[in-house]
Amino acid sequence: DFLPQKLAQKHLELGDLYSTNNYLQEAIVEYQKALRHQPHNAEAQTKMDKCLSLNSLNDSDLLQKQIDTLNF
Repeated sequence: DFLPQKLAQKHLELGDLYSTNNYLQEAIVEYQKALRHQPHNAEAQTKMDKCLSLNSLNDSDLLQKQIDTLNF
């Protein structure tokens, strides 16, 4: 579908902007949003994994708590 693809792309772009400026937690959230629109988006998954690694957020419970606070 067109809309989920477009939304995923915009979240990817925002994630890239955050990541480039070293706002890794914000980037992770945007990549997660992209994956909610396109669950099999390899680019979003790869970029999120890289940010997770760089930010040492390997504890998925911590990441989930951060995501939950955004009130999706």
